[in-house]
Amino acid sequence: MTNEQTLKTVEAYKGAIGVPAKKSETSGLPTERLDALAHVAWMCDQIPVFLAESKSDKVQRWLGFIQGALWSFGVRTIDQMRDDNR
Repeated sequence: MTNEQTLKTVEAYKGAIGVPAKKSETSGLPTERLDALAHVAWMCDQIPVFLAESKSDKVQRWLGFIQGALWSFGVRTIDQMRDDNR
């Protein structure tokens, strides 16, 4: 995956999450789920910083965590994310 593809992918993930990186009191989601998704959105915001710092190993670890969280919350399927990684 190139840096450009990674940036495009994490932006798509952040949009799919639908939760701002800060906790919103009006979303109606249970607090635990909201906090977890807000954290994943924040992680998506950090990926461009790590790419700019040439921390590709960290980017790959965080991307894996993000994808695992998206799968566990039913935001994306394994097949969708497999396609995202191509």
